[in-house]
Amino acid sequence: MLPDDVEYLLDPLGPWTWLQVARRIQYHDPSLVILQWWVPFWAAPFRIVTTLAKRRTEAKVVFICHNVLPHEPSGLDRFWVRLGMGKGDGFIAHSPDQTEQLLTIFPNARVRCTPHPTYAAFGTGKWQQEAARQELGFNPQDNLILFFGFVRPYKGLHHLVAAMPVILRQSEVRLLVAGELWGSGPEVEEQIARLNLGDRVTLINRYISNEEVELFFSAADLVVLPYESATGSGVLQIALGLERPVVVTNVGGLAEIVVHGETGLVVPPGDPAALAEAIVKYFKENLEPRFVENIRRQQARFSWENMVNTIEELREVL
Repeated sequence: MLPDDVEYLLDPLGPWTWLQVARRIQYHDPSLVILQWWVPFWAAPFRIVTTLAKRRTEAKVVFICHNVLPHEPSGLDRFWVRLGMGKGDGFIAHSPDQTEQLLTIFPNARVRCTPHPTYAAFGTGKWQQEAARQELGFNPQDNLILFFGFVRPYKGLHHLVAAMPVILRQSEVRLLVAGELWGSGPEVEEQIARLNLGDRVTLINRYISNEEVELFFSAADLVVLPYESATGSGVLQIALGLERPVVVTNVGGLAEIVVHGETGLVVPPGDPAALAEAIVKYFKENLEPRFVENIRRQQARFSWENMVNTIEELREVL
């Protein structure tokens, strides 16, 4: 959960807040400023904040890059990256391919690579699986797979929906989709109707608050990320933090996080048949107990301590 004492100061649509944040940095005169980069939408405010902050402080600026370039590309992406992160002294990427991408834009950058930590903090112990399913309207005996987060075309939900008829011929499962449908709602709903999956697919088309995250993951047997492209994934790290096995596609850094056959299953992208095969295998072979135990053993690999150590190491060379 988010801490209570966080101040939300920076509004990308409010230039006056950019100045306020810069003045706050100048006032505290820190040795290090850490900014999170994920979409070019933040390029202008980050440029103003970092430029003004550096005028009156000796602070070094480190960007933690979740996505160097956006998933839905445009011709101006590299311009916005150079603008937004151009004042960065150091960078942290979450996968080797993101490191390489960053170095094509900033060839002399000081970059460190470390996995995205898990979000175990969402686990409060409030929800056991049976109670979570009852809260969401599912039966305790259901085999429940979860697709979580904003639904955007690159996340490949349509491939998972296409796999459902194949899965249902071999295994009784239900699919829960929890998250806002960004621009693709009608297409997804039409696909579900065309495949006669209305009684097997549940859509919760809205923003899921932090307080509800544990509820959805506790209810699920398996979390599926059928992405067509990716860098890292916060959804994946929530699943692992809450000890939920996963099926992911071999894109971006996902296959570096998931150990195939141990903490989850990895399949090719854009392949509903492969998705179906993996999901059927998971339930038929009862892989959950083994996968959960392996996830527990590997939690230290994705600790926040590793992230802190990486930041400290980078700071030493700036």
